[in-house]
Amino acid sequence: MATFVLALLVIVQMPSTGPEPSAVGGTPGGLLVTFRTDAAPPEIIATGAQILESYGSFAVARGGAGILSALRAAGHYAEPLQSPSDLELAGGPVDVAMLASRPPAPWSVDDRGMAVGIVHFRVPIKAEWKTDLESRGMDVLRYLPQDAFIVRGRPADLDGASSMPSVNWVGPYEAGWKVRPGTATQGLVDARIIVFPGAYPETVEAWLGHAGIPALSGSNRGPMIVGTFGSGDFQWVRARIPANLVASLADQPSVEFIDPVEAVHTWNAETDWVIQTNSSNLYRYWTNGLDGNGQVIGMADTGLDYDGASFRNSTTTITIGDIYNTTDMNRRKVVRYVDMGVLTGQLTWPGGGGPWDPFSIKDCDHGHGTAVASTLAGNDNGIGNSPNDGDALLAKIYLQDVGGFQGIAICPSFGGENLIYLPEDYTNLFGPPGLVYNDPIAPVRIHSDSWGADTNVYDVSARMVDAFVWSHPDMTILFAAGNAGSNAATVGTPATAKDVVAVGGAYNPDTGLGLAQNDLAPQSSRGPTTDGRIKPTIVTIFDGDSVMSDGNPMSGAGAADMHWAGTSYATPAAAAAAAIIRQYFTDGWYPSGAPVAANSISPSAALVRAILIASGQQVTGTGTVRRSLTDTWPNNEQGFGRVLLSKVLPIAAAGDTFRTQVVDGTAGLLTGDDATYTFHVATPGPVKFVLTWNDYPGTIGAAKALVNDLDLQVTAPNGAVYRGNHFAPFAQGQSLTGGTFDT
Repeated sequence: MATFVLALLVIVQMPSTGPEPSAVGGTPGGLLVTFRTDAAPPEIIATGAQILESYGSFAVARGGAGILSALRAAGHYAEPLQSPSDLELAGGPVDVAMLASRPPAPWSVDDRGMAVGIVHFRVPIKAEWKTDLESRGMDVLRYLPQDAFIVRGRPADLDGASSMPSVNWVGPYEAGWKVRPGTATQGLVDARIIVFPGAYPETVEAWLGHAGIPALSGSNRGPMIVGTFGSGDFQWVRARIPANLVASLADQPSVEFIDPVEAVHTWNAETDWVIQTNSSNLYRYWTNGLDGNGQVIGMADTGLDYDGASFRNSTTTITIGDIYNTTDMNRRKVVRYVDMGVLTGQLTWPGGGGPWDPFSIKDCDHGHGTAVASTLAGNDNGIGNSPNDGDALLAKIYLQDVGGFQGIAICPSFGGENLIYLPEDYTNLFGPPGLVYNDPIAPVRIHSDSWGADTNVYDVSARMVDAFVWSHPDMTILFAAGNAGSNAATVGTPATAKDVVAVGGAYNPDTGLGLAQNDLAPQSSRGPTTDGRIKPTIVTIFDGDSVMSDGNPMSGAGAADMHWAGTSYATPAAAAAAAIIRQYFTDGWYPSGAPVAANSISPSAALVRAILIASGQQVTGTGTVRRSLTDTWPNNEQGFGRVLLSKVLPIAAAGDTFRTQVVDGTAGLLTGDDATYTFHVATPGPVKFVLTWNDYPGTIGAAKALVNDLDLQVTAPNGAVYRGNHFAPFAQGQSLTGGTFDT
């Protein structure tokens, strides 16, 4: 068996569009189709088609449907472009031809005389066209599918862009496109009001103030301005506003989008061997020293009962101050405990003159965070006798406590802490100054998050995660898919982000219900995302026995182990697998299958995701799934399958004969570029190819989050062509030849 993983990181904000069938236009001579092909220009011209644009590795042309058949018969790829005349907006597609047929709408200008508009191109965008717009005095603000830019400029300059040969429409960015469909029309709306790059959120604050919305004040539950957040080209105002102000607010020139806030919540020993070998009690990676040693895993949750045997430094009494506020890699398990209430400014330490919440530095009785941390990396060796150690046995935990009950002295429900100290800007979650990713002593490169919202949407939360991974390409972030059940499109934000690992759940071998790791959990949320991307990414065991909190970090003990279930617990298992993958590369196990210090590399997040995907094994049990004959695999029930590291991380000492080859590319690609790799497979057997990349954060007002659309094509020695994500029926469980590139 051979597994090849291509992790190509694209570092440009330019789309490489992929095709889906779409016929456009008509002439007296018959239907004309705009299509993409890899045929050379002379071959295209010979068919009678008109070349609209050439991109190097492909061309876009227009011609009759019979021309596509002729090109395919000659061995070329030829498929219609996806909706080349549509704007793919959050509220639905808008036909550019329809917009062009209307009388021009007036430009809405700001106090500098500048307006925001859309420039739509007739074919996929070239880098030089962006440069041309900028040379005409316009600022390119965002990419908008399909093949459009949101730009700012003086009305005369915007109108002048219509003369560019590649442009087929220019017009205002209309107020009706700036509001998330389904936003409440009555009562109060808790919203993030995003401003365009270069605009000032204070302008929106001032407008709201003039509309009678007060600033944040105490426990006010009425209309209020919470504050301004974000940085660089993505900033917003968080506010609760009357629904009848939304339309007027959207009409302001500085406002890009109004995005209602989705409330987030938690997604309430056998896992160890299931993710390693799927053979009972066979821990091949632990026994070979691949146990997370040297890896620091961040997690944001309700807290941690750090005096329990799985987390405490030793059998000595816990002392106040030996965990808080300092990072120490010499600690056995918890290297940092961050009070996020203090970090976000909502709390001050006792005696600091401000509010204090004792639950901001501890977990509730039977709290969620302690159980999640136990699955992730709990280890009581030498201190306790629980058989339920975590999956990354020797990894260190970097705990961010985002749970609490401000003003309440007791937990109001069993394990029911609220995530009230999540920062509004997730940059302050994953990489605040000097902490987490930026901690100089224990830098976090894997982050496990067992929480999210119920809504399947690409919103500000999902975009914030993508933005962090884009700017920190070696940070692997994992989110629970959710527990919203077996219906389609139930995965919730931020697991809907592009650059994360979304984790679903399969059963534990010891359920006693006749179900095991080959059966999907019915409550595990399913995909796809609203724009059609596969979710979850992978699945792991979602139930098991975890160490429990007794609600007192100074008691010197925890509570008895208890059985928990939910994708909250599948996520730390996947994060532990990611830690073992990362250790495999940082300790120099690749490519020989043995640790060689000189071979140490720091893998990108895209590479870690690719290895997890390549490890996926088909979950074939049908005890909890009703499957149709048209289902494929991978799919939106289980993503790319259940994690099994022994299929992707060869150990030479164990006699493994398969090989994993990786290309962790960072050079980047532009529209029309390609990268070709040739591999020699010496012996017959299954082969997997995986392409992943960190994509530029999407535009919130767009229907499609994808910006850079890369295509994977594999040509076998016999000439058979396989295209990425073109899968056979479930029973066959592999790729099919032919097909179209997915989008």
